[in-house]
This record gives sequence, C-alpha cells and structure tokens, in this order.
Amino acid sequence: MTPGRVLEADATSGAMPEGEALDLAAYSRAARKFIGGEYRKLNAFVMAELRLNPRGRILEIGPGPGWIGIWLAKQLPGSEIVGFELSPDMIRIAEQNRADEGVENVRFVQGDAADLSRFEAASFDAVVSNGSLHHWLDPVVVFDEVARVLKPGGVVAINDNRRDMGFGARALVGVITAAMRFERDAAALRAGWRSSIAAAYTEAEVQKMLARSRLAGCAVRTGPLDVLIHSSRRR
Repeated sequence: MTPGRVLEADATSGAMPEGEALDLAAYSRAARKFIGGEYRKLNAFVMAELRLNPRGRILEIGPGPGWIGIWLAKQLPGSEIVGFELSPDMIRIAEQNRADEGVENVRFVQGDAADLSRFEAASFDAVVSNGSLHHWLDPVVVFDEVARVLKPGGVVAINDNRRDMGFGARALVGVITAAMRFERDAAALRAGWRSSIAAAYTEAEVQKMLARSRLAGCAVRTGPLDVLIHSSRRR
C-alpha cells in the first residue's frame, strides 16, 4: 500500500531546504554525480521525442543547480534558456556552474513557479522541469501558468519522483543513497531525497491534477523512480 503524502519541512515556502541542513554546493556536486544520468535522460527525451526547436526559447522551472538547462544550452547553442528558481542561494550555485561550463545562452532568475506573470503569454517554445513538482504548493496553478506561457504547438516535460514506486525501485534508492556516504553532508543528502520521495505524487494523483488544469491534454508515463508529464509526441 502506498503511504500517504508527507509534506517536506519547507512546504510553506515551496523552496528547497537551505542553511545548516544542507550545503548547496555539496548538493550540486552530488546531484551531478549521482543523478546526472537522470538529467541527461530527460534531456534526451525532450530532444528526441519532443524535438525541441534548436533556436527556441525554453523555460526550466526549478532548475536547482542548473545542470539540465546548462546541458540543454550546450546541445542547443542557438536557443535561449531561462531557469526560474525560487531560491536565490541556489541561483548563485547555478550561475557558478554555468560560468564553469562556459555557456552563455542560459540564465537564471528568481521567482515562484505559481506566478509566471513576468513572462508574456505564448512566449516559450518549451517548458521543462525536473524534481520540482513536489515542491509546488498548488500544482494545478503551475500547470495553468505553464499552459499560458507556452506558444501554440509548444511542448512540456515535467518530471519528478513518484511516491508509489515499487520494492525494486526503493531498493535502488537505498543503493544510491548508500553510495552517497562519502559525500560531504551525506546524511542531509540522503534524508533530503527520502523526504522528496515521501512528498512526491503518485501517477493517479498527477492524472487527477492534470485533468483539472489547462495541461489536460498532456500524457503521463512512469518509470521505476519517476513520473513524467509530457506533450504528446510530435508527428
């Protein structure tokens, strides 16, 4: 039986926990090392199946340390990528990563996913997000905002942990978190991932929220660890 959803301690703000509980630079390094493969998997999906406009404008919601946007920027040098992140401290980490990687066509700005009013309607060719959905205080509001800023024919890919993962997937999480034991702030990193899974949505919950939103036409697919909301495949 899938356990009930447990909100993270930061649920009133929608931001990732900061300060003494977690060194964000350590988190950035660990994210690249341990889940960088998942980042690249999502990038490969949006590049191959959603066929991103190589000169398009892409919004990433909740970029965290920025690796997805940075790697997309490298793959699509003619594009403009905007990372929209609630945490100013995380933006500083993302900007440092961007500078270290030597990419110019991605930038990071501060703001709440529930309010994309700084962006005009129909102003993005794509909206992507990874690991942020469970932080959103009202996902339906964010879905509606995403639909508003997408251009006609624009594409969306929103990926996050799933709370209803099976025994094998949970065992895999245990293996990965065990491998983190030599990382700085290992205990906080492991606890953070587990709390994110506990706060994540099930496939059925995602389907219900989508049905109430302007993204109702999107598809939902699940992997062992995650649930992905995405535009129907382009023909």
